[in-house]
Amino acid sequence: MTHASPQPIPPDDALPLFPLAKEAAVKLRAWILRAYSLDAGRVPERLALSLDHLDLAISEGRFCGYSLIGAPAECLNPIAAYLQALRRGRPGKRMRSVLPIYLLREHQSIVRGLPRKAPHRSQCPSAGREPSL
Repeated sequence: MTHASPQPIPPDDALPLFPLAKEAAVKLRAWILRAYSLDAGRVPERLALSLDHLDLAISEGRFCGYSLIGAPAECLNPIAAYLQALRRGRPGKRMRSVLPIYLLREHQSIVRGLPRKAPHRSQCPSAGREPSL
């Protein structure tokens, strides 16, 4: 008989930071849409909360394939604080372009605790363009 793995308990310090990171991610998405003159379908809102995209925004300075050069700090700082709290001092570095599973599980448990919108089927483009401001 197999037993299901226990669900990870969200870190106490990351849980209150998630709503701030979520709001910042939505603002970051809006900034990208304006900076690159994109229609909303090019960067689906649900991807703004993807842990992978949040991590890439901070670790590599790109979001959904778009450079974040010139992005406002008010969009990036809450995301960075959330990721730092989520990692709880552990390195949490990517291995072969994949985030550690413990980070994914903790993020998913935090996201599950908040109301979610219906999924959007669009894919995020993988363009590495600079903004034309």
